[in-house]
Amino acid sequence: LDPHNPYLGEFLAKRNVRDTRVGSHGSSSSTGQQTTLWRGSTASNIGVLHPRVVSQPAEMAIMSAQKNILLLGSGFVAEPCLEYLQRSGNNRVTVACRGLDKAQQLASKYPCASAISLDVEDDAALDAAVAAHDLTISLIPYTQHARVIKAAIKSKKHVVTTSYISPAMEELDAAAKEAGIVCMNEIGLDPGIDHLYALKIINEVHAQGGKILSFESFCGGLPAPEASNNPLG
Repeated sequence: LDPHNPYLGEFLAKRNVRDTRVGSHGSSSSTGQQTTLWRGSTASNIGVLHPRVVSQPAEMAIMSAQKNILLLGSGFVAEPCLEYLQRSGNNRVTVACRGLDKAQQLASKYPCASAISLDVEDDAALDAAVAAHDLTISLIPYTQHARVIKAAIKSKKHVVTTSYISPAMEELDAAAKEAGIVCMNEIGLDPGIDHLYALKIINEVHAQGGKILSFESFCGGLPAPEASNNPLG
């Protein structure tokens, strides 16, 4: 997502996020023409982001550094994620899932990727895998995210999920802050991109003097051709 997107900016502003330049002692100054990167989580919920502003040369240095990324899962969402990660040429991605064959099948398509077999319910194995990487992206069922975050807290490594923040994940908020790690959540299609387009539609209605009486968002798979004869298809 483009950090300069006005709808993204307003969405984050509504979550009490501020565009400030944070100095070495936490002081703030105006952003000027600098570039905003997103990091979190210092608010009351895991995944609520606060921007950090850096100069363009600093941004390029950050982006050019090689990162070792653990990608948990090899389902339908994993390949688009892996394809995106390999674009920079600086990311080394380990695809991990319980079945090694499936992980190898996905990893073999991309030169930046390798595969391992990992059972996330094996705490020792999960801890070791998370500790060996700079970042973990969890695309496994949401019921396992809290387990992954616990492992990330132990090794003080960052973690990303696309899921809603469950009560089990929210309970780890204080521990994540203490460990100084970033836990980014709700940044997929739904939840995630749908939030931005919801705000876009609401703003357009308000700009024309309208009032929102109710709002429902539908997101999911495309209908089969024989069923695409209705307003939603």
